[in-house]
Amino acid sequence: MNHFVSMPDDRRKLVCEQTAARTGLVASSVEKDFWVSWALRELFSLPAWGEHLTFKGGTSLSKGWKLIERFSEDIDIVIARDALGFAGKEAPENAESNKQKRKRLEALKKACQKCVNEEVLSLLLESIQKSLPDRLKWRLESDPEDVDGQTLLFTYPTVFPEHPDYLRQVVKIEMGARSDTDPSVAVDIQSLIAESFPGMFPDRRFQVRAVMPVRTFWEKAMLLHEETFRPPSKKKRKRGMARHYYDLFRLINEGIAAEAILDIDLFFRIVEHREVYFKYTWVDYKTLMPGSLRLIPLEEQLSDWYADYAAMQVEMFYGEVPDFDKVLQVVEGFQTRFNQ
Repeated sequence: MNHFVSMPDDRRKLVCEQTAARTGLVASSVEKDFWVSWALRELFSLPAWGEHLTFKGGTSLSKGWKLIERFSEDIDIVIARDALGFAGKEAPENAESNKQKRKRLEALKKACQKCVNEEVLSLLLESIQKSLPDRLKWRLESDPEDVDGQTLLFTYPTVFPEHPDYLRQVVKIEMGARSDTDPSVAVDIQSLIAESFPGMFPDRRFQVRAVMPVRTFWEKAMLLHEETFRPPSKKKRKRGMARHYYDLFRLINEGIAAEAILDIDLFFRIVEHREVYFKYTWVDYKTLMPGSLRLIPLEEQLSDWYADYAAMQVEMFYGEVPDFDKVLQVVEGFQTRFNQ
């Protein structure tokens, strides 16, 4: 990875374009994948905090487990709650009253904000300054749009200034301490460039701790279940949410869904966890159980989902891209099997 960083701009651009030709992605996405991988390595190498981090979400499915052929532009990182002082009796789920639970959740949020913006940001700035040549222009800052104040934005040095509008020249590092990470294991990570040209990158592989796909499957399924309850009066969902349908489609076809069904205890543990840490007031959490799981959008929601999926296709997918009707058909098949 260090070798690629030290290359002149025209050489880095050529390597990205050649990798794009092999993978089917656009070259600017290949470049961003490199910086996503590079940022992961820097994060998990941080003194004091690297050992308390866990990689989760869709990017972990592609980078850590090779289960999806979708480019992911964000990094989801969990900071261990015990490292912030909220484990055991101090955990929000062990509060003696709803009032105490709310106070602990708010305190956890503030502790995580402080950790991200005062400690991780400072350490990561120092690490990047040491790792990147002075000639490269980059920026690391807190995300002003994150109302929780737990996201960092790494504006990386690009050789594609005219990158597509959908793809930002930024690696968004979304951090938080609300998520659980059980089960998780150490996985190998490498960039798409390193996979295409292994001889060029002797230091291409590194390890991070990542949530296992079976948990990610249930979390994505429950998120989509919650979205079917979203009232029209609520804030419009974020763009790119259709990726969760694609991810479920791939995980079902890869056998992860069948594995998930066998671990019904994990299903109910995640339900309990979401009710404490991610609860939406407009969702009936009693419906999160076999017999009433609802993954397919309601009729009045479908047009938005189709448009979102179409907008993602050019920059976000490589390999064979299923049409959205096929994706929904497979997801609905799983929904039926699970509910029966």
